[in-house]
Amino acid sequence: MRNRARWYAVGILFVAVAAADPRVTFAAGDRTNTLRRAVANTLLGPLDVALSPAVTVLALFRTARAANYPPAATGALELIGGAGWFFPVTAATGVFRTWTGIAEIPVGLTLLVSKSFTNWEPAAFFEVNDKAAMVSYPNAPIPIVFGVNYLAST
Repeated sequence: MRNRARWYAVGILFVAVAAADPRVTFAAGDRTNTLRRAVANTLLGPLDVALSPAVTVLALFRTARAANYPPAATGALELIGGAGWFFPVTAATGVFRTWTGIAEIPVGLTLLVSKSFTNWEPAAFFEVNDKAAMVSYPNAPIPIVFGVNYLAST
């Protein structure tokens, strides 16, 4: 009988908690900046690698157009400069972005817990918000920036 009464008490408590008005809890201030950046870099770095051929063609085409290159020179720039330099650097930087995001996640989780005890904020391992990109929504809950032209000047 006693065991049955405990189960009723647990059931009533469960129903009371479930029926209560839920309260939304969130981290105040800039406590989540590092973690948001880390998650974005981890998830969107592979898209940078996948889009690096398109970024290469688009960036070199715009450069050739701005310099008034003839079509033959533009084609040579795409084949030699694109395949030999621009594409490998862009793809490798996308891989590096993914790795830094993975490395920054523990730092972001630590700051999420300890930010109330300290004002310390580490420098970004890898920041892409100031770079030219195919898709850029830096003010989203998780900053969405991919198709980044890493070699472009701001």
